[in-house]
Amino acid sequence: MAAVIEEKDVPVSPWNDTGACLPNDGDLVLVCDRHGVYHVVSYIDGRWETMELRPVDVVYWAELPGPPV
Repeated sequence: MAAVIEEKDVPVSPWNDTGACLPNDGDLVLVCDRHGVYHVVSYIDGRWETMELRPVDVVYWAELPGPPV
């Protein structure tokens, strides 16, 4: 008999698909590009801005964690 998986048992991913939602303007976020490489970028005026000022093809993004306590 197959086990029933309830919605509360499914872990929630911190990753957001860029096709589903985008960060707030000015947010600093962690992204994964189409090559599987991670970057920390700012989302400004509808563009992903890297520290190196080079283009990045973002597929997923996640909020950065807060500072350690």
